[in-house]
Amino acid sequence: MESFDAEELNDLGIEVPGTPVQASTKKFFSRNKQMNLLRSHSGVKRKLDHFENELLGKLAPTKIDDEYDCYVKMLAPKLRYISEKNRRIYLNLQHQFNTLLNEAELDVLE
Repeated sequence: MESFDAEELNDLGIEVPGTPVQASTKKFFSRNKQMNLLRSHSGVKRKLDHFENELLGKLAPTKIDDEYDCYVKMLAPKLRYISEKNRRIYLNLQHQFNTLLNEAELDVLE
């Protein structure tokens, strides 16, 4: 079995009781310093540039709109226009629309 003397162990950063350890040979960091080394930007997020946004857009799965999404997107500008012109008419229309949807959902359950 191979044996090491205290100086060799100290050179490896292993403290041996009763022997002085030189500061230059100690190879350990404090826990906080190790954690800071692992963090790329010390917890601060940076903004993505145009190129990175474009790459993410190409890599991210894209959702294809179905007929319901298209219908709602067609209704939205019309509802916004009505709301800008007369809020009362818009709220009344919204109430009627919700009532119709609620009645249709109840009919489906029967």
